[in-house]
Amino acid sequence: MAASSPIKCHLLANYHPTVWGYHFLSYTPVIFFGCRKLLTKKKLKLMSTNKQSGKCWCKFQRNDDNLHVVSLCFRLVRQQDHYMSANVFKKFTEQDGKFKETFTNDVKGLLSLYEALHLRVRDEEILEEALTFSTTHLKSIVSNLSNNSLKVEVTEALSQPIRMTLARMGAKKYISIDEINDAHNYLLLKFAKLDFNMLQKFHQRELNQLTRLNII
Repeated sequence: MAASSPIKCHLLANYHPTVWGYHFLSYTPVIFFGCRKLLTKKKLKLMSTNKQSGKCWCKFQRNDDNLHVVSLCFRLVRQQDHYMSANVFKKFTEQDGKFKETFTNDVKGLLSLYEALHLRVRDEEILEEALTFSTTHLKSIVSNLSNNSLKVEVTEALSQPIRMTLARMGAKKYISIDEINDAHNYLLLKFAKLDFNMLQKFHQRELNQLTRLNII
């Protein structure tokens, strides 16, 4: 009688421990409904401010002189593969096409501008100029920032901008940044951690099943 084939034994994967502790794996409906209520309120407020749907972006572009707001708007629109003209940044430049020096101390505006510029396309000269401007000034001021969370955010952006970051890896990074931000929303931060850890646990179960089936 032929000897039975040896049973293959797989070593258990040494998974990296969860970043924020296992208590976030317990699903709490209170967090979910609390976040939904909060976001619904913010959405309704935005809708009431911009009464006529479809006009908000145009009014936003023409009238807003806030570099942070315009840059954020530009990035969010282009991230969804919609077109938004680079000319929205002309209001922030001098007649020679150079960006106004008054924005060199607007750290939040420079950071938002820098992140938005990674969605530029060919022949957008104003955005090329803006990239040089924002990168140069962010590098020169980052070491002197007193706001720790903003300092970390600028450092991370210069190292790896949002556009170059995988969504889930970026989520982990910005959750950590938000934790040290005194102005963070406790409920949304807690929900973000819960969401991240639940997905991590799901992927760990998948890997465990694949390992047992000798697929990997």
